[in-house]
Amino acid sequence: MHRFIALPVLLGILFIFSSGCSRNDGDYHGKVLKGKFLIQGVCSNYTIQLLEGYIPPEKIVASWKVWATDSIAYSNVFAVANVCNFDKYKLQQGDVFTFELGTTPGGGCTVCLAYFPTPPIYNSIKNVKKVN
Repeated sequence: MHRFIALPVLLGILFIFSSGCSRNDGDYHGKVLKGKFLIQGVCSNYTIQLLEGYIPPEKIVASWKVWATDSIAYSNVFAVANVCNFDKYKLQQGDVFTFELGTTPGGGCTVCLAYFPTPPIYNSIKNVKKVN
């Protein structure tokens, strides 16, 4: 009789403690952020500046300068990883927009190989909506 009571109690305790655990992708996924399309370089070399919201420090560059214009320092920037998807939003340099961080890596389309400087950290973005 003791076993029949102890087993459900142990399973209940295990369920209670395990329900608090979940896969942690960071609490920033799914959050709406606001950014500015800062630099539109040749061949889809895009730089975004975070204006509002939280992105973990390892996914953003706190301060960055374009080597060609060394006098201008940009804060909280990253390069767009999924340029093929980003192009469909038809944003222009200087546009402010909302977005979410994506998990899909870039690729899947053809872009030229010319290079324009971008921050060393790349992020995929999704659900882009122009604000201005």
